[in-house]
Amino acid sequence: MPTFYRFVSRSFRFSLCCGGLCLLLGTVPPLAAQDYQLVWADEFDADTVDQTKWSFQLGDGTDVGLPAGWGNNELEYYRAENATVADGMLTITAKQESFEGYDYTSARLRTLGKGDWTFGRMEMRAKLPVGQGIWPAFWMLPSDSPYGGWAASGEIDIMEYTGDEPNRAFGTLHYGGPWPNNVYSGNDFFLTEGTFPEAFHVFAIEWEYGAIRWYVDDSLYATQTDWYSTAGPYPAPFDVDFHIVLNLAVGGNLPGNPDESTVFPQQYMIDYVRVYQKEQAAPTVMLTSPADSAMLEPGSAVTLTADVVSEGVVRSVQFFQGDGLLGEDAEAPYELTVEGIAAGCYELIATVTDDLGQTGADTLHVTVGAECVQAPYLMRPAPLPGRIEAENFDLGGEGTGYHESDETNLTGVYRTGEGVEVDAVQDGGAGYAVAGIQAGEWLSYTVEVAEAGEYDLQLRVAAADSGAVAIAFGEATPMDTLRFAGTGGNNQWKTVGVNRLMLEAGVQTLWLTMLQSDFRINYVAVTASIPPGTPVVFDDMEHGAPEANGWIAFNGAVGGGGIGPNNADLPPMNGGSYSLQTGWGSGGTPGYVGGFGRNHPVDLSGLTYFHLWINPDSLDGAEREQTYTLEINLQDDDDGDNAIPSPNNGADDEFQYNLTVGPEGSGAEVITGQGWQWVSIPLSEFVDDNSFLTGGNGVLDAISTGNGGNGQLVYVIVTVISTSGADATFRTDYWLFDDQDVTDVSDLARTHASLQAYPNPVTREATLHFALPQRSPVSLHILNALGQVVDVLLDEASVPAGPQQKTWRPVDLPNGVYFGRLQTPQGTYVQKLLLQR
Repeated sequence: MPTFYRFVSRSFRFSLCCGGLCLLLGTVPPLAAQDYQLVWADEFDADTVDQTKWSFQLGDGTDVGLPAGWGNNELEYYRAENATVADGMLTITAKQESFEGYDYTSARLRTLGKGDWTFGRMEMRAKLPVGQGIWPAFWMLPSDSPYGGWAASGEIDIMEYTGDEPNRAFGTLHYGGPWPNNVYSGNDFFLTEGTFPEAFHVFAIEWEYGAIRWYVDDSLYATQTDWYSTAGPYPAPFDVDFHIVLNLAVGGNLPGNPDESTVFPQQYMIDYVRVYQKEQAAPTVMLTSPADSAMLEPGSAVTLTADVVSEGVVRSVQFFQGDGLLGEDAEAPYELTVEGIAAGCYELIATVTDDLGQTGADTLHVTVGAECVQAPYLMRPAPLPGRIEAENFDLGGEGTGYHESDETNLTGVYRTGEGVEVDAVQDGGAGYAVAGIQAGEWLSYTVEVAEAGEYDLQLRVAAADSGAVAIAFGEATPMDTLRFAGTGGNNQWKTVGVNRLMLEAGVQTLWLTMLQSDFRINYVAVTASIPPGTPVVFDDMEHGAPEANGWIAFNGAVGGGGIGPNNADLPPMNGGSYSLQTGWGSGGTPGYVGGFGRNHPVDLSGLTYFHLWINPDSLDGAEREQTYTLEINLQDDDDGDNAIPSPNNGADDEFQYNLTVGPEGSGAEVITGQGWQWVSIPLSEFVDDNSFLTGGNGVLDAISTGNGGNGQLVYVIVTVISTSGADATFRTDYWLFDDQDVTDVSDLARTHASLQAYPNPVTREATLHFALPQRSPVSLHILNALGQVVDVLLDEASVPAGPQQKTWRPVDLPNGVYFGRLQTPQGTYVQKLLLQR
C-alpha cells in the first residue's frame, strides 16, 4: 500500500522470467518448515489489540506529511475503533459513516518500533473482504528510511488485493529514487478454485539477502532478485529493518472508488501474523594472501585472497583498503588483484556477508616500498580525467595527507583514525563528504593525469555562506582560486568549478587549500576542457526531474502555476520536454511565476547562434490565445572571480533577448504559429543589459554560480512573463549553441552529429542514433560515472554520411548512470544513459 502509488496498468503479470523477476507457480515446501525459527507472532488470543506489538495510525495521512488520502487518494479516515479482537481474530472493519469530513472509516496498524526485522519469513493467515473500491494490504515499510524518501528506501507489498477481483492477489516491490523517480516490479496470483473472501488463505514472503519470494498457501508464485536504490549499493534498499503494516483502505488509486454495488461494512479478518528468521552462525573470513606484514614492490600487482567458512549462502566477499572499497567477489575462490600499487603503508580488510546479512572480517597490513610515505587512498593514484571522492585524501596523516586545525574527528563515520571530519551525506546517492572545514586547512590527493592538456575541475560543495578553495597540481603553489556563493545550506549541493587548467601528464599531487570556513566538499571531478568552437547541446530535460540533472528552477513573488516535466506531446528532436507556466500578476500587473535554465560553463567563442525548440500551446494541445514574453538571459563571469554575476561585480555581463509569443503579430521577435517550432537567434541580437533581473523581480540575484570566468557562459535562463491577463504556458526542448543558421530542423542532421538513445532508461539494450554530414572517422564509447570507458561501440571507424545507429547491450554492468560519448570531426556529443535492469 504505497505512498503516491502510480500504476500504469493494474495488470502486471509476467511469464517465466523478466530481468530479476520470475514467475514460479507450483507447490514448493516453505523454508519456514525447514530452517526458520519463530521470532515474533500475534495469534490475537486477547480481547483487544496488543499495543506492545502494534500501534495505530489515525486520520487521513496529513499528520505525517502526506497529502490527504494517505498519498493514494483514499477515501477513509482511520480510527482505532475499527480494529477489534475477538475469538482469536483481528478484524479490521471498513464502514460507510461520516467522520471528520470523510464518508468512510477503517483502521491501519503497524509494528514500527515494536517489531522491526531485516530478512525472514513474514506470514499472515487471513480472509479478505469483497467489493468495488475495497483495498486490504499486508505490507512492509522501512523503519528508518536510511536511503531517503519513498521509494528510495523501499517498500515490500506482501499481499495486496482489490475487492472487485476476488480471486486475485499480488505482491510488489517499490524502489529506485524518491518519488516521482521511483519504480516498481511485481506479480499476481490467481486462485483456481474459490475466492479469497470465501475462506482463509496464508500469504507470505521469504526475504533474504538479494532475494525475496512470494507465496500463497505455500505456492511460490514470484521471486525477485534485481532491484536498486539511488542512494546505496545493492542489495539496498532491502537490506535494513522493515516493519509490518496492516490496513483496509476504501477507494484510492489502485482499486478506484466504491460504487452502488459495494456493500458496507466490509471486514478484513486476520487469524495470525508470524515472523520467522533463520538461526545460523555468522560467517568467518581469513585473508590468506598477501601475508601479514608483507613487503611489496612499488608498481607491482597484489592479489588479495580470502578463505570463507559459512553455514549459510555466501553473498559477497568485499576487499577494502581502510574504509575504501577496492572491489568484491561473489564466487569462490574469493580474490581481487590490484595493479600498479603505489609506495606506502596500507591496512587491507576482507569482509564476508551471508544470506542473513551477517558479516565477518579479517585484517592485515602491508608495506609497499621501504617506508610509510604519503600514499594514495585505495593504493593507486586516482586516474584523471575522473572523479575523486573528497574523503579519499592521501594517507600519511597530519601534515602529509592533510592539515587539520583540530585533530579531533567529531563525526566518526569514515576514516575514524584520521583527524579530518567526514559526514555521511545524501547527494544523488548515499556517500560521504569532508565537513567541518576551516580556513587554512588542506587536503592532498595523489593523481595520475593521462595526458598533458587543458582540464576543467569541478567541486561538489554545500555551504550556508560563501566559500573559497585554492587549487594546485604538483607543487603547492596555487594555479587558480575557486570562489563560490552560498548554496542555500550545508545540505544543498551545487557544482562549482574552474576551467582550462594546463596539466602535465603523469603522477602528481592535487592540493586543495581552504581559504574560507564552514562548507563541505563531496567530490572533485576533472574533465578534459571542451575545445573552443565546439557546438554546445543542452538536452537532458527528458530524464526524470530536470533539477536532478543540473537544471535550475526558481519562483517569483507573483503569479501562479508551476514547472514540471511533460512528455504528453513529444517534440521533433528526441522525446522529452519541460513545461513552464506563469500566472497573471495581482492588480493587472504583468507577472511571472518563475523560470528555469542550465548551469553549464562553456566557451562560446566561435559560436554565433542559439537555437531551441518551443511549443507555445497549452498543455492539452488547445490552440493558445495567450500572449507572453520569453526572456532569454545569458550570464557570464568575465572577471573570473567566480562570484555571482551582477552589475556591481567587475566585468560580469548579462545578455538578454526578448521573444514575444502571441496569437497574432509580425516581426522577427514574434511567434504566432502553433505546435512545436524551431527558433534560431543570432547571438549578436542579445542585448547587454546588465540588469541581472528577470521580469522585474530580483530572483537571479539570489542564484549562485561559482563557475565560469574569462568570458565563459555561466547560465542560460528562460523566463515566461505573462502580458495578456491570463496564465501562459510553454514547453521547450533541445537548446543548442553553434555556428550554423539552422532555420529548418531538416538541416540539423546535415550539420550536427547529435547523439540520441532509445529506450532510456535502458533495461536490456538501447539503440544510439546519430547522423553525419559526410563520411567521417567516428568513435562511440560508453563511459561510467567516473568517466572511465566501459564499452566501445566504434573506435575511429570510418562511417558514411547520413543517419546511423548502434546497439548497446550492457553485459555485466551494474545499474547506474552511464554516458554515451560520440566523437566526430564536427564535435563531441554526450548522451546520459540510465541503466535500470
